[in-house]
Parts: sequence; C-alpha cells; structure tokens
Amino acid sequence: MAIRLPNAGAAPAVSLGSEASAVGSAYKDEEVARALESAGVPPGLHAQFVDFQRKYGGRADAIGLNPVRWGILHRDPQWVEADRVDAERDDQRPGVWHVVCADVHQSDTMTIDQEGRLYWCWRLRYRHFEDYFAGKPFINDEQE
Repeated sequence: MAIRLPNAGAAPAVSLGSEASAVGSAYKDEEVARALESAGVPPGLHAQFVDFQRKYGGRADAIGLNPVRWGILHRDPQWVEADRVDAERDDQRPGVWHVVCADVHQSDTMTIDQEGRLYWCWRLRYRHFEDYFAGKPFINDEQE
C-alpha cells in the first residue's frame, strides 16, 4: 500500500493570513545554532537546519487532518517542547542526524537530516525539503 502525503504533486496548503509575515522570523540564526548545539548536533552540520528554520519556521500546513507548524524551534507549540530542538543520531547510518522539523501529532513525525532530506515517520520522502515545498511528488518505498 502506498502512502500518499496530501501535498504530493501540488503546492503545499499554506495559510496566508497574518501568520505569513512571521514565517521564519521567530528565531535568529544564532538562536537556532545554539539550540542545535544544546541538542548535541555538531556545529559543522547546522547549515541545512538553520536554512530550514529561516525559510519555513512557523509556516502552517496540514497532513491529512493533522495541522502542521513547520520549524525546528517553536515559541508556542502544541506537540513539541517550546524553544528546544529535538535531535537524534540515526542508528542505521553513522554520522547522520535527524531533527524534528514540525510541530505535528506524533503519528506524523517529520524530520530532516543534515543534508536536507525530509522524512515522514522515519521514512525518506523527499531528497530535499525544498522538493516538498515546491509541490514535487514524494519518494515512495520502492524508490528509497
């Protein structure tokens, strides 16, 4: 059975209300880097995570019926801890780090790694997070 993310092949559903001006602006790059370092992510791996937060932090979206707030840091989250990066090493691939990149229900955990690859529920779905936001189709299990 193939999993279909709601945005596959279409531009992401984004609220363009008063939130649009706040997208990416809630944290300075230095704050993001400090939070990543506090989570144990080596400084040499921060670039893609900081870029993601700068571009998409605070952006509203949905996965099915689950509301999503993109970003690796959040001031007032629903599902993740505020002002904290949730990061862990990939136990299957040495040197790879996963960082939770969305405030979303745990059944839809979204992470990115230091190369910008986007994962849904620990499965690779986009070779780069920009592909998701550009509305490109996701990678199915046979393509992984």
